[in-house]
Amino acid sequence: MKDKKVLITVPAISLVDQTMEALAAQNVFDVGIIQAQHRMTDLSKPVQIGSVQTLQNRWHEGKMPEADIVLVDEVHRMFNLFSTWLLDDKWKDVPFIGFSATPWSKGLGKLYGRLFVANDIQSLIEQGVLVPFRTFAPDTPDLTSVRVVAGEFVEADLDEVMRPKKLVANIVETWKQLAHDRVTVCFCCSRAHADQVAKEFAEAGVSSGYMDCDTPLLQRQAIRQRMLDGEVQVVCNVDVVGIGVDWPEVSCIIYARPTMSDIRFVQNIGRGLRACEGKRDLLILDHSSTTQRLGFVDEVYGYHRALDDGRPKPKTPQLVLLPKECPNCHMLKPPRTAVCPNCGHKAEHHAEPVAVERGTLREYTPGQEMADLRKHLPDRTYVYHQLIWWQRKKGYKPGWVNMKFNEIYGVKFPRFDVDEDMVTMPVPELVEFIYKSLDRWKKDQYNARRREARRDRDDQRA
Repeated sequence: MKDKKVLITVPAISLVDQTMEALAAQNVFDVGIIQAQHRMTDLSKPVQIGSVQTLQNRWHEGKMPEADIVLVDEVHRMFNLFSTWLLDDKWKDVPFIGFSATPWSKGLGKLYGRLFVANDIQSLIEQGVLVPFRTFAPDTPDLTSVRVVAGEFVEADLDEVMRPKKLVANIVETWKQLAHDRVTVCFCCSRAHADQVAKEFAEAGVSSGYMDCDTPLLQRQAIRQRMLDGEVQVVCNVDVVGIGVDWPEVSCIIYARPTMSDIRFVQNIGRGLRACEGKRDLLILDHSSTTQRLGFVDEVYGYHRALDDGRPKPKTPQLVLLPKECPNCHMLKPPRTAVCPNCGHKAEHHAEPVAVERGTLREYTPGQEMADLRKHLPDRTYVYHQLIWWQRKKGYKPGWVNMKFNEIYGVKFPRFDVDEDMVTMPVPELVEFIYKSLDRWKKDQYNARRREARRDRDDQRA
């Protein structure tokens, strides 16, 4: 990239300085800022940083800066500028590289040609880049009266459901019980809701702050500094701290904003996952039932394996391994976890085989199970490579892949060339099948041992 001009776009003016500081941390100082009256405005610099809002104005004025490569931060934010910019003939030979933890926006595949998954949440936790998390579900709000428009809950309806005094008071009480010593961000569903929660904390003697989209940048920075100084412990916000904000000291997320959006959910919880000195984990207090509806944040990645091309998708139910709430302490535990890792409560065992869909439960017979699995997994090549991923992760012998592939499709020796780019984490439907298959194998082994022991007893009697 020597002697090349690089243009970095960020989705908000408030992120310009943060991006500049991140570059400085990597010893990149030859940077200019595209922003009126900014102290570092200098278009001669090889690296330029500009917000989408500023670049939108420059585009209309015909003053777009030249670049040999464009880096788009938070590419899932689908601004109108990009649909015009990327398709313009003058820019057709310039590479655009987008970055996002959640590249799942509808139609993103129309602008970008390929998705590269460098890492996932679980891998980053194992590497120490992110911290482990624990999730509790103190409340399960009744959302049956909340309307859904364009795939998301209507904010006005959420406001009515989430603002009763009892629910707001429980947010504070639960926090005092489980997270009183943690720096906390609370996500609320409206300004009135955030203001109400902040006042409830203040009345309980807890120092709190409030932010919304109209909070001036200097005031936001002051609240952040007071948080770092220990003067503010809880910040209640409405869609301000949710995306792109780097606050690694946050070790508790209060999620009081129900959502149906995987992007919103992962981005919001991600504000507390970043590691920093002295931080052991992230505590998530989910008062919105979002985790029970969408799954744990590190599992949501399994639902998105490619860029969305904007075309309508068939409305087929998606099998998901959803978390289970411990009836004793309300911690959300992974499915198939009999003993709660928080309080030790042991769940009752139910023998009936069930598969969990988002929002429903339905019973399977063995024949229906395999037919439904093939219906959900028509692309055999992808399934084969996902089985390879699981085989390597668990350290199984290579023959395990062929055996499982044969169980699904009835093909004993699939002939596929292994493409390492396609070796990815299995989708939830395939994970469910693998676990069920393992359960059947364990049961068969147990029954075989019982039969062998019975034969030995019969031989001794004879």
